[in-house]
This record gives sequence, structure tokens and C-alpha cells, in this order.
Amino acid sequence: FDWYEHENITASTETLTHTFAGANAAGCDSVVMLHLTVNHQTTGDTTAVECDRFDWYEHENITASTETLTHTFAGANAAGCDSVVTLHLTVNHQTTGDTTAVACDRFDWYEHENITASTETLTHTFVGANQYGCDSVVTLFLTVNYHHDYSFNAQGTGSYTWGQGENYEETFTENGVYHRTITTYQGCDSNITLTVSIASSATPIPVIYSLMDVMLLVNHFADEATERIDYIYYRWYKDGKIVKEGIEADSYDEGGAMLNGCYYLEISTSADTHYWAKSNELCFGTTGIDGVETLNLSVMPNPVIRGQRVNISVEGNADLQGARLTVFDATGRKAIEQTLNGSFESDLNAGIYMLRLCLKDGRVATKRLVVR
Repeated sequence: FDWYEHENITASTETLTHTFAGANAAGCDSVVMLHLTVNHQTTGDTTAVECDRFDWYEHENITASTETLTHTFAGANAAGCDSVVTLHLTVNHQTTGDTTAVACDRFDWYEHENITASTETLTHTFVGANQYGCDSVVTLFLTVNYHHDYSFNAQGTGSYTWGQGENYEETFTENGVYHRTITTYQGCDSNITLTVSIASSATPIPVIYSLMDVMLLVNHFADEATERIDYIYYRWYKDGKIVKEGIEADSYDEGGAMLNGCYYLEISTSADTHYWAKSNELCFGTTGIDGVETLNLSVMPNPVIRGQRVNISVEGNADLQGARLTVFDATGRKAIEQTLNGSFESDLNAGIYMLRLCLKDGRVATKRLVVR
């Protein structure tokens, strides 16, 4: 309290006076005595423990422990003076951690169910679980691998060995559909369906070859020392579609036209034709062969008996003057080569032959001939 010449009075008093010189009605001094009661603000402490952050009156988002923050309640004590409170705050924090997991196809983890992809972003909160009573947050580092169910066809002569080297190996000697479960290097089980076609050593997997790019033939001889191999059933494919099949369909042509597409042959390795073995594949195109498809070569008779004359003509009034005829056998060797005079004598052994007629203008026509 400040009172005239008395400044900063901090205690109650009844002894202090102040003289107003010559101030009364008689011109004498007037002396005033101060009866002063001095009250004081009160102080106090607030203790708090919180997780991560704390708001306290005007102090917001406090994230660290402190004993220096105060708040004043103006005129709030019994004497009407301020009440000042000091905050004694302890801020604890949540803990974090990682969980690493590897799963096949899917994974369930707390509230996250049916997780099907690898992730490093999923979290789970354990409420009030650490030693301070704060939350504990765990991040999942998950790798999801996948199993692989697949089917494939295999073929072999005498046997077929399938496997993974040192880890797994199995040899099959009979036709059949086999189901196996293997574990991938990532640890997931995979279901395998294996269709095995086993050709006997006497009837190996077929090999096809082309005759002048006009006819496809099956190699009936594994080597020169073996006898002719006759397969059970033949099935020819062009560009993935069946174009010819049968028990005697050991060759394929397109009526003398040049082959154009990709071809392969399947042969049955079982009498019930449930299992098939695939030959090599040959692909052809007609680029650069002028006029092959415009010429229609007629061969009469066909089939022909050995020694019988064969008449040849070309539709469309093509000029046959100077045309050259070449006859190839099933091995691709020339059997006849001559200038065409309208016919030739079929002094050929029984078998399948390919006729090739070259006109003077460069156009080519081909035709298959069967000699009996």
C-alpha cells in the first residue's frame, strides 16, 4: 500500500501518521493516523500427469514436463486478492514398436482382417498399455506371398522326370493325371496338376517336317536302323485349331497351296486317345511366292496306279509352254524332273508325292499325288 510519503507498505499497521501542515480550521497542523490492513495473494500448486499433451487454461498443447507454468485467479481468495497456482506437470509419451510377419495369401491382425497385400502402413493401438499408462502403438511390417495353382502337360519317351533338382524330383512311366502339392521357395503350398503323356520307346514323340512348304509329313523312322513307326491316332493343328485328324492322317496339306501359318501334330499315347504328345511346331508364310494361290493345278487320276499316265492341266488358260514339272518323294528327293507336255508316266513306287509346276512367267503351282 502506498500512502503519502509512506510507499510500498506490505504489512498491516496502526502507527503510521501523516501531517497536513496548518490544515485545520485554526491554522494548526492536522495529523492523520493510518489504520491499515494489508491482505496478500494466495499461492498453490497443481500436480498433473498426462500422456503426450496437456491443455491447462491459457497454456495449450503442452508436450513436455514443467514446474514453471502459472495461472492467476484474479481476486479469487477470501481477502479478494489474486490466487496464483503453479503447475507441476509430468508428460509421459506413448510407445511405438514394430511387428514383422510373413504370410501366404492372407493375414488377420487385430482389427485388420483378410489382408492380402504386403504393407508397412497398418497400425494397432494398445490403449494405456505401456508402463506409464499411455497407449502403445505397433506398426505391422507384413510380407504377403502367394501360392500358385497351375496345370501343365508333359510328355516323354519311356518316362518323364519332373522336379526341382535337389529339392524334389519324380519320374513318371505311365500316362495319367497326377496331382501334387509343392512348397514354393517363399513357403507357400502350390497345387500342381500334371498331365503326363508317355510314348513307348517303340513309338517316340513324333517329329514333323515340311515337303517344299506345301505338305507336312511325320517322320516314321527314328533312325535308319528302325522299322516304320505307325502312331495310334493323329491330330493336326493350324494356328492352335484342329484342322485334320484320324488314324491314317500322317500328313497334312492344303490342296496344293503353300502352307501359311503355324502347325504342329499331336499323337495319342493311349488307345482311348485320352493322352496326347505334341510334335515340334513349324511356321510358314507365303510372302514372296507370287501366284501360288492363283493357280489351280489339276492332276488326273489321283490316286494313280504305278505305270499309269497322269494328266496335268492348269485352269485359267495359263500358258503351259515351257513349264517345268518336278516330282518329289516323301523324303524331299527329286523323283522326276522334266518339261511338261501335258502328262507324264507314273513309274513311281507306291507312296505320297508332291508335284511342283513352274510356269515361264514365274508362277508356281503344287499338288499332292498318291501312287498305289
